[in-house]
Amino acid sequence: MPIDRTENVYLAMKAMLEAVQAFNAPHSRIQTVVCPGLGTAIGRVPVDEAARQMELAYRYYKTPPQAITWPYAAARNRSIIAGDFA
Repeated sequence: MPIDRTENVYLAMKAMLEAVQAFNAPHSRIQTVVCPGLGTAIGRVPVDEAARQMELAYRYYKTPPQAITWPYAAARNRSIIAGDFA
């Protein structure tokens, strides 16, 4: 099932980063993560779009907002779906 034009790659990357963080909280054993181009095979997401969404998920993960406002949430959603970096 194609998942291009969705935020699924972003959400999968974000979930992976949060899972590693949760696992490492008591253990700190994962030091390196190798991740393929999410959604690029069966999901038919173009490689450049998958890379863009994965990078965006990493960027938002590393620099989370202090508060999520409606304008922030709307801008973040636009950046994920349309590629409009705010």
